[in-house]
Amino acid sequence: LQLLTSIPASSESRSAVFEAQIANLDNPAVKVRIDAIKILAQLKDEEIIAAVPWISARLRDENPKVRIVAARTLGTLGELAREAVAGIGQALSDEQFAVTAIEDKAQFQSVAISAAAALADLGPIASAALKDLIHAMKSNDARLRAASAKAIGYIGNEAKQASSELVLALSDPSPETRFEAAFALGQLGRLPDFALDALTKSLKDTSTITETRLSGAKVIGSVRNCLL
Repeated sequence: LQLLTSIPASSESRSAVFEAQIANLDNPAVKVRIDAIKILAQLKDEEIIAAVPWISARLRDENPKVRIVAARTLGTLGELAREAVAGIGQALSDEQFAVTAIEDKAQFQSVAISAAAALADLGPIASAALKDLIHAMKSNDARLRAASAKAIGYIGNEAKQASSELVLALSDPSPETRFEAAFALGQLGRLPDFALDALTKSLKDTSTITETRLSGAKVIGSVRNCLL
C-alpha cells in the first residue's frame, strides 16, 4: 500500500475540455478541428504543453486552413511551444494556400508564410528552425523570403550563421525582402566586416514599402530608414 501511494501521478488527470478537444482534432469537420486548436491554446499551461504535440500534428492536416491555424496558434504560445519549432520549420516548405472571403473579397493565406510568422512570434526559441528559414529565403515567393528574413531577425544573436544569406538578401529584387534583411542584420549583434560594408551600401536604398496593419493603418518605410 505504501509503495502504491508513493508513486507520482505521472498520468495526471486532464480536464474534460482537454480530452474533448484532443478528440475533436480528428473530427471530420474542418471548423471543429480549428476550434479545437484554439480552445486547447487557452487552457492552463500544463495542459497546453501536453496539447502541443497534438496541435503540431495538425501542421500536416489535409486542409491548409487547419495547418495555418495550427502554425499561428503555436506561435502565440511562446516557451510552451518549444517542442513544436521543428515542425513549424518544416511547414515553411508547404506551398499551399487557403482562401477566405472577407467583405466579399478573396483573401489568400499561405501556409509557409504563416509558419514564418509563427517563428517570428516565437523569437529566440525558433533558432531550431534556422536552417529551414535560411532555405526559405531562397523561395520564388518574395513574401516568404521577406517573412523568413523577419523571423531570423527576431531570433537575434542565435541566428548569426545566417549573416551571409541576409547580406545576399540586401540585393533581393523585392524591397520588402531587402528591408527585412537589413532589419534582421541589425538584430544579430556584432557583425563581420562584409556585413557592415553591405549595410553601408544599403543606405543608398530608398525604395519604399507599405505595410497594412490589421487596424487598417498603412505604415510606409524604406531600407535606408530602417538603417538610420
